[in-house]
Amino acid sequence: MYLSAPTYRNEKEIIKKIESKPDGFITQIVTEADQILWLRDLCRSNNIELVATLLAPTPKNLASAEKIGLRWQPDETKTIHLAQTLFREGVDVSLTSPWSFKDGLEFARRLRLYK
Repeated sequence: MYLSAPTYRNEKEIIKKIESKPDGFITQIVTEADQILWLRDLCRSNNIELVATLLAPTPKNLASAEKIGLRWQPDETKTIHLAQTLFREGVDVSLTSPWSFKDGLEFARRLRLYK
């Protein structure tokens, strides 16, 4: 079972979730590695997987970011760098592209080259 995890630091909430012995956590949309590296440390010490959710950097997905109040710009280079950092840190990545499946799939194919 995977549980949701916030991208803001809330150790009290996460510790309660850790006590339920999940297989892992899946984050809300991450825009900076620092948002979840603290969580990665808690997950490692409890043998729990961590999956970070990234928004595919397509102009069509800007509407999604705006709807949820996310400060985000569709910058492919920045998103690839973020994914590379997360991969290096032992964090898996889930890619979402709510406004354009085709564009998200194309980006996912490019991103695989960096894993």
